[in-house]
Amino acid sequence: MDSDLVKLAPEVLTLAKPLPKLLLGARTVIQQTPEIQEIFLRSKKEEWPVEKLALELEDPLQGHLATDNPQEVVQVARYLADEYQQIGGTALIISRDTGKAIGRITDEDLWQPSPIPRATGTLVKPPPRLRPELEGFLIRWNFERERDAKLLETLAPTLHPTDLVKEEGDPRLLAVTKGGRSHLVDQLRGRLSSLLVTAASGTVGNFLGHFVIRDGEGNSQAVSRSVTGIQDAKAMNLRFSRLGSLSSHVANDWGREIALAITVKALKSKPTVRSYTSLSQGEMSGATMWVGDPNTLVVLQRGVLSSQIILPILKAPVLLALRRPLGTIFVDPGSYECEGRELFDRWEILAKVRYSLSVDWENVRVFLFNDIPVESFPGVVVH
Repeated sequence: MDSDLVKLAPEVLTLAKPLPKLLLGARTVIQQTPEIQEIFLRSKKEEWPVEKLALELEDPLQGHLATDNPQEVVQVARYLADEYQQIGGTALIISRDTGKAIGRITDEDLWQPSPIPRATGTLVKPPPRLRPELEGFLIRWNFERERDAKLLETLAPTLHPTDLVKEEGDPRLLAVTKGGRSHLVDQLRGRLSSLLVTAASGTVGNFLGHFVIRDGEGNSQAVSRSVTGIQDAKAMNLRFSRLGSLSSHVANDWGREIALAITVKALKSKPTVRSYTSLSQGEMSGATMWVGDPNTLVVLQRGVLSSQIILPILKAPVLLALRRPLGTIFVDPGSYECEGRELFDRWEILAKVRYSLSVDWENVRVFLFNDIPVESFPGVVVH
């Protein structure tokens, strides 16, 4: 339905600020006045500039609108002129609250209901209506837009914005509205190509720092998923960079998937199965970080790995001791994908990239233990 949203929500680029009641009144006057309708047709035929169309509309509207201020009529005329030149003479759906167009329709958007019987026994043909799915979508979209506007009105003052932020819009409020969340996804999409280098944090960033990252062909795919509850926008933490947080989340997810891929490849070297208690200080020398299953790392951190940098990776089949340089990550520059959707009060973002690895296995030591004790916690069933 996103394509329908574009069709149903034309945006008029204008500096005019008409009063809603006057704009609605002007539309009524235009519908009832063929002479004003002819002005619009002439402007299109003779290709008038928008300024001329606005001037031609002012005179017939003056005196017909409920105002004693001529400048308010000027604002209405200029808005209608901008609207006509940008949208054209198509049929529009008008908001009763703002007087502005919230939709435009064509014959394809209409359906003809079946004739209905009168009390006299005859049939009457009802007027055409919007297709039910478009009508339902429009109602929902308009409701969401009004809800988002009220949320912004309530939440904006709590952030104590400066005058400049008030004028240009507060980026901290983007996550609150549907349109803002869509804009955040667009911004994130524009950042994807730099995330592996700039946005990974903590030990994932340390791990990626072992590699050279460059463009190339990709034969594997890294995927990041994030889910944010939006059932109560007023409960959101708005005092941090949402875009920065999403960027770090995507980079860390991708980094962890790359780390898992290396542990899976390392298993193919068929390391000797042994006891974790046999890990010696000599085998640990020179390692700059360790990658392995969280349970394995928890056990080893109590002993030989107590002061080591570790990267826990779920389902990692082996433990790796890494040294720099570790090789190259080749990233397909044409493979970046990022999409968002909202479903049942959840905001989901999916980001993908294709990559391939060239690993210097001389700087990787592989360990496979068969006796790591399983950690258990209250309320958790371990199978």
